Amino acid sequence: MTRNSPNGRGEVSADVGVPANPHSIELLRDGNMAVAASTGGRVRVYTASQGQRSTTCTEYRLVGAHGVVWDAGRNVVWALGTDALVASSVGGSRAAPVLTGQRSVPVPSKGGHDLQPVPHRLDLLWVTTEAGVYQFSKTSGGFTRRHADAGEIDRPHVKSVSTNPRTGQILTASVQDGHLRTWCTDTVRPAFPRAELALHGAWIYKARWWIGRAGLPCRYRPFGGLPGRYRHTREEWARSRE
Repeated sequence: MTRNSPNGRGEVSADVGVPANPHSIELLRDGNMAVAASTGGRVRVYTASQGQRSTTCTEYRLVGAHGVVWDAGRNVVWALGTDALVASSVGGSRAAPVLTGQRSVPVPSKGGHDLQPVPHRLDLLWVTTEAGVYQFSKTSGGFTRRHADAGEIDRPHVKSVSTNPRTGQILTASVQDGHLRTWCTDTVRPAFPRAELALHGAWIYKARWWIGRAGLPCRYRPFGGLPGRYRHTREEWARSRE
């Protein structure tokens, strides 16, 4: 696994084992990293704050762990597995963290997959399963598919969902019929306005907004800002990211 270090000087790297199948990584407030690994069935916190090659970690077991999100307001790590959404507090020290389970909520349909915050809605998380796209309320502990965005983004087998915190535009990636890899796609779908962006032949698993320092998205922008269907070549896609 690799991720930009908290001080911006390089990358933090650790061998978590290919068979573990790490799916998500999250930077914690203290500079450590939380990692969800599906085949390994675990969530780990690595002591990345102690050095770029630190492999010391603590873990808890979670079947099919796919998503992980740091919740600064509640001081917990949320993790999504096959059948449950779990919140754990992070105690101990930066050099010796301790994970303590605080709450476990069954997901409403099997196959928990992606987990992301809903910007400016601190009580809500995006949760995807094999069945569809939910919003989860941390306060009530309830899931719903009857959210305002459902008509645009709620469908089966959504592998990733991400909201642009500046514009509110939602980006999803779903399983593509006939793709060489059954969990991948070569097309991502922004909503509001609706579009399709294709990098033909690509193996896209997750798509995320990457917000530039000026506050504008630098990984995707709709061509001309107009709604419609866009399918572009690899070269056009690359130019859109410049």
